[in-house]
Amino acid sequence: MSTMAMLKSGLSKAAQATKSAAKAAADYSKETYKRLAAPPEHVRCSNGDCDAKLQVPSNIWDWPCPKCTLTNVGNEAKCSACEAPKPKLEREPAVQCPLCQQFTTVPTTTLHRNIKNMSEDTGKALNSAKVAAATKYEELKSRPSNFPCPYCQTVLNVPPEQGPLNEQGVEVLDCKVCERRVPVPGTNFSKSILATKKTVKDSSVKAYYTVASKPFITCPRCQSHNLAENVLGEQEGVCKECSLRLEVPNAVRAEVLRQQHEAAEKKKQEAQAAKNAASASAASASSASSSTEGTVAKLQ
Repeated sequence: MSTMAMLKSGLSKAAQATKSAAKAAADYSKETYKRLAAPPEHVRCSNGDCDAKLQVPSNIWDWPCPKCTLTNVGNEAKCSACEAPKPKLEREPAVQCPLCQQFTTVPTTTLHRNIKNMSEDTGKALNSAKVAAATKYEELKSRPSNFPCPYCQTVLNVPPEQGPLNEQGVEVLDCKVCERRVPVPGTNFSKSILATKKTVKDSSVKAYYTVASKPFITCPRCQSHNLAENVLGEQEGVCKECSLRLEVPNAVRAEVLRQQHEAAEKKKQEAQAAKNAASASAASASSASSSTEGTVAKLQ
């Protein structure tokens, strides 16, 4: 087969495929229009508290001829007896729910039924969101029933009535675990902010220690991260936040000692280098001074 023949064959097949796709799209559009333009077969009960799905009788659209009184099928545009035109629909028919006895009007097309259902669903969703937002707002601005101690994370119950105040006029509670006096959040919103701040702080500290390769110990009670070197030194083995005694694993202890040894060696080397630099500078200055004195002596 020549190149021209192959090209013609390919173009013919492409044209045929395009034609078939266009026909399929047109058929689908026609079927969709026909389905949406037809009267609905069922509708929702208009009672918001009832979830019934109501069947629409096929004869609900039948109409009596105003001229000869013959009852005609709903989709007939003219009277089958006298050919009088179908009168304009004055109002939509209704079906009665067998569960709640509510009457529900039936839209003339499935499309209208779908639009009506979508509108109702949107309204219900907006109303639910509004109620949820109002409930959340009331919850956030109310007094908390409990909150975690900011030092040891022990859950402290807040009494219904206001307790003692500190010097700044803020209500406080005594934590019996870490034996500290802590401020009471005024609202649930303040409580959530404090919890978020602690989470961000702990995450930042952990990230810094990890990136800097600094061994740390996480307190099992308050979840704060303690620098292992400080736990072994100035913190005297206790958590910096809640004062809980911390156990330092042998591997962590060995790593701290190794880093301390390396730091001491580095410091020692830096001191020696500084000393050598000072000696070299002094020697250079002495040599320069001797050279200057020799030059002066020759000139004299």
